[in-house]
Amino acid sequence: MNLPTQTFTLICSGKINMEIYKKMKRTVSILAGVLLSASLVGCSSTEADQMQQLTNKVDTLAEQVSALQGQQDQIVSAVNDSRAASDAAYQEAMRANKRIDNIAGSYTK
Repeated sequence: MNLPTQTFTLICSGKINMEIYKKMKRTVSILAGVLLSASLVGCSSTEADQMQQLTNKVDTLAEQVSALQGQQDQIVSAVNDSRAASDAAYQEAMRANKRIDNIAGSYTK
């Protein structure tokens, strides 16, 4: 009889040979060890992949922050230019109002 048939016959008859039981236990232990080490190797590569993905995301975010900083600088520059233009327009309007007041005052005098 070969081992699987012999094991099946012994188990079904209620008699378990200790030698066969030890071999099966050792085989299960070896398989468990192989599966555990394989799963650990899988975890380490997965962690490395996750770390690389996170690094890529951080790099992408850093680029986006840099682009936003550049846009903010452009907006600040445009606001400053607008402020200077509005100040110049205000000063010109004040001078024009003074001239109008002078003209109107000269007619009433």
